[in-house]
Amino acid sequence: TSRFLGQVDGTEGVWVGVEWDDASRGRHDGSHEGTRYFTCVPGRGPTPASFMRPRKLQPPRTFAAALRERYAPDDDEDAGAGSVQTVSGADVGVELVGASSLRAEQARLEQLERVFLEGAPVRSAGAQGEVASLAPRLQEVDVSGSLFGSWADAAALAAELPKLTALHLNRTRLGPLDEAALGPFGRLTVLSLNDCALGWADAVRVAAAAPALEELHLSANGITSLASPGANETADAAPSLGALRLLNLDDNQLSDWAQVAAAVGLAPRLERLQLSGNAIAAVAPAAHERGGAGEFSCLKTLIIGGNKVDAWASVDALATFPALEELRLSGNPLFGTSGVSTINARLGAIARLAQLRHLNGSEVRQTERRDAELRYLRELPAKTGKSPEEVAQGNERYKALLAWHGPAMAASGDGSGDGAGGGTLGENMITVTIQCVAARAVKGGGSSHEKKLPGSMTIGKLRMLCERLTRVPAAKQRLFVREKGAPMPEPLDDDNLEI
Repeated sequence: TSRFLGQVDGTEGVWVGVEWDDASRGRHDGSHEGTRYFTCVPGRGPTPASFMRPRKLQPPRTFAAALRERYAPDDDEDAGAGSVQTVSGADVGVELVGASSLRAEQARLEQLERVFLEGAPVRSAGAQGEVASLAPRLQEVDVSGSLFGSWADAAALAAELPKLTALHLNRTRLGPLDEAALGPFGRLTVLSLNDCALGWADAVRVAAAAPALEELHLSANGITSLASPGANETADAAPSLGALRLLNLDDNQLSDWAQVAAAVGLAPRLERLQLSGNAIAAVAPAAHERGGAGEFSCLKTLIIGGNKVDAWASVDALATFPALEELRLSGNPLFGTSGVSTINARLGAIARLAQLRHLNGSEVRQTERRDAELRYLRELPAKTGKSPEEVAQGNERYKALLAWHGPAMAASGDGSGDGAGGGTLGENMITVTIQCVAARAVKGGGSSHEKKLPGSMTIGKLRMLCERLTRVPAAKQRLFVREKGAPMPEPLDDDNLEI
């Protein structure tokens, strides 16, 4: 944002004082050698500003001018032409096949349905009616990083485009909310306001002005609370989010799950909630007593990676979300940074959540689910010192698994793995192919070995077997497992885990 234009004492020429959206780029706070030339927004650190020469700044443009410049430039004779440098340093001309026809198609502005002008210095829509006649079919517009200075500027662009349904205004400082200007937002189904220094209360007001809104992106806005300013309790935002299916609150500073539940838990169509990169330490069970409507009743996807979740109680709480199918928990203390290995944490989450289909970006396969559930059946009695029947009395999920798999499958009881629980040794044998990619093993021609092993064998014992077969010391091994049909191998990090 430009804050100053003029001379600076002790220097020659004209300077522009700018306050950076990214405060780390600045060098001062608007003052120079004891003289203050402009003031920055409070709370943005000691050095969010710089002085720059005017020639280094891009002049502002209208949306119409930026659109022509990007998609229908006048100097388009060399479109697709360029050069590459050879090893000897010579320049060789090259031409991108199809570039001319692509440029010609894009230059038909009246046919465009989507345009991306991210980073273009767009300051206004332009003369009234100009954009409407230039590109009347536009449905999606990205002007992230624009120079719009007010909500009225953004609304004026939306008003020009009767078919517009998706608008991306990321990294744009729109100033104080002007609700009276938001009428043209009523047609939007997708609105991106990431890194716009927008508070939650204003975001809810914007959503209320866009009743058809299905996606709202609010990441990196520095949101610390979902409570209304000065309010003791968090206001239910559900009435303003009636059509919302996706809410993105990634990379903010939220820490209270109760506020999240109170604000958006009753949004009637919410299917995807993104909360990665916050500071949430615990998730509570979904409430079902508020007027008969259950919290998060339609939520299929919860992205909560990179928070502070460190206890299984939060995963158990997610079992009360009736539609949950996809979950991301990576980057939390529970997954690999609190004494629980990543693979153990994955198995524990799968066993606890019956409907889960995807965890941390990968599919939950049937074989993986069965292994996770059997391990869970054996592990809890070993940890609590209770019988499987006693554990089931206070744990509904365990009770359901015990009924499904049968008490015999939980009979090992020591949690360390004397078998899958019940059955003969032969029934618990599995066939594995041990493949070594170490240079010494490949060179010797003995890189692959097929073995029948008891399912109760631990990873630590498997390492010793691999050492005998491949001559690679156990301490230097890195073991991975890939089941048939799995796209990627998974690491075997815990020596106490059964194969």
